[in-house]
Amino acid sequence: MGASAWTIYASARKKIGEGAIVLSTDAFRLALYGDAATSDITGDRSVQSSISDEVTQAGGYLTGGTPLSAPTWTRSAETITFDASDWEVSGSIANIRFALVVFSVGPTSGHTLCYAALSNAQFDVSAADTLILRFASTGIFILV
Repeated sequence: MGASAWTIYASARKKIGEGAIVLSTDAFRLALYGDAATSDITGDRSVQSSISDEVTQAGGYLTGGTPLSAPTWTRSAETITFDASDWEVSGSIANIRFALVVFSVGPTSGHTLCYAALSNAQFDVSAADTLILRFASTGIFILV
């Protein structure tokens, strides 16, 4: 399927430094997007509303994204690591290509944090299946 590593937005780095994104809260969601989001999601976007082609709410997926469970950040010397429990959603969900982590400022709005391509092309999850994102043992991302 060709999943990519998580890419943190430059605007997110700035917002973390300014305190607009607070890694020590549990206010993070993971949103899913389709192929048409490619140019939006891979640019340096600072707010979720600037990205088009979000997957339609279906199964266990919610418009604006489904909450990340147990988000954590740790600091060791000059390294900051952001992580969360593996994420999963069940049900019939169509046209998935990208995942976007958002610092929530509302149920369907927020500051963009990072994204990953989940595949080289759109895919669907059937009603009987579950989409599971297993984050790396080193965390979702590391800031040095």
